[in-house]
Amino acid sequence: MLGSATHVGTAASRYPPRAKDALTPVFRNIKAENIIIENTTQFIKATAIPESPLANVAIRNIRSNTENLITATDIDGLTISNALLSVQQPLVDLLDCRNILFNKLTIKSPSNTLQVKVEGPLSGKIRFKNSSPSQPTGWSKNTWQKTNSNPSPSK
Repeated sequence: MLGSATHVGTAASRYPPRAKDALTPVFRNIKAENIIIENTTQFIKATAIPESPLANVAIRNIRSNTENLITATDIDGLTISNALLSVQQPLVDLLDCRNILFNKLTIKSPSNTLQVKVEGPLSGKIRFKNSSPSQPTGWSKNTWQKTNSNPSPSK
C-alpha cells in the first residue's frame, strides 16, 4: 500500500503514521482459494501501513513452489489454511502483524524446518494449528503472543 519514495517522497515511509482521511487506502476482507502456483520467488509479500493494516485475509486450498515464504508488514487478520508450500528459504518475517493463523499448513524445505521472525510493538497472536512442522524452530509452543511483562518478542 506504500508507494515508492521515488514517486511519493516521504509519504512512502511507514512512520510517522498519517491521520486517516478520504485518501487512506483500505484493503480488507479478501479471500483467495483453490490456487496452484508452479513457481514464484515470493509466496506472500504484503506491505500495508500502520494506520490502515491489511485486514481479514483468508487463503485456502493452495499449493505453491516458491523460493521465499512470507514477508508481511501491518496485517491484522490473516488465515492460511490447507496449504502445501514447497520452499527453499522457509522464513516467515512479520512486522506489526497480529491475529495470524496457519491451519493445516505443510512446509516442505531442504532443512525440514520453519523459521518465524516476529517484530514490532503491534505484533501478537500468531498461531500454528494442525501444521507440519507443528511449530517454528525455537518456539516452545505453537502460539506466539507478546505479553505485557515481556515487550520484546518471545517464543
